[in-house]
Amino acid sequence: MITAYMETAYPLFQTFWQTGGIYLAWTAAHWAAIQSYQYFCVPSSWYGLLFGAAFSTQLPQCKALFWLITQSDKAISNMWILLGAWFITQSANFTFWSSKVKS
Repeated sequence: MITAYMETAYPLFQTFWQTGGIYLAWTAAHWAAIQSYQYFCVPSSWYGLLFGAAFSTQLPQCKALFWLITQSDKAISNMWILLGAWFITQSANFTFWSSKVKS
């Protein structure tokens, strides 16, 4: 009984962990990039507001952090769209590809 459970549950758990790991990695990268961008590129003082932000946001490291923020945002959004589409197809019992393709 346990072996049957392991044969069924383990591949599902492994797939879920791999997929969830990608989501967690993008989320962690997004959070770290936002924290770094705020610390290095947008100083939280009056001097930073008036002079620092205008110059420091154009530095290469700040451009790279901003790129990572926008790309991780797109990736996380697309993952939610994909998850929603998967749930809709599962709830509607709809398949895109037939298992029997006519020649």
